[in-house]
Amino acid sequence: MAKKKSVNVLEHDVFGDFEEFLKEVQRRPHIRLVKLDDQGLVEPARKGRAIIMQPRVRIVVTALDDKKPEILRWEKKWDVGSGVVTIDAFTGRGKCNDPTGKLTRAKVKAALEARSLLVSDGEWTKQSAEAALDG
Repeated sequence: MAKKKSVNVLEHDVFGDFEEFLKEVQRRPHIRLVKLDDQGLVEPARKGRAIIMQPRVRIVVTALDDKKPEILRWEKKWDVGSGVVTIDAFTGRGKCNDPTGKLTRAKVKAALEARSLLVSDGEWTKQSAEAALDG
């Protein structure tokens, strides 16, 4: 019995701009599912001369291109204390007070669904994509 060749999934560089991410996904019409996740996390940050553990919010959208195979990724992180995040991708300009990330997540989901993409909870990782494509 021949052993099946395992799939090696590449991870695309993180898109800095949400619109760039959307354009790349739309260039690949076979991608119909994206995964959306939001997380609270704590990361070390420098405040003056001290290093503190800073609470942050992270929103991430991933899309798996099974033909390449490659993961496309966009993410946005901001300090919980600041509560202000720039969301130019959705309004064209301005800032939004969103300390928990709920508003940003809802806007990201609406923008994805408006482009006829199916949105699922979670995040594609190299391991989860390889396991899905090997099956």
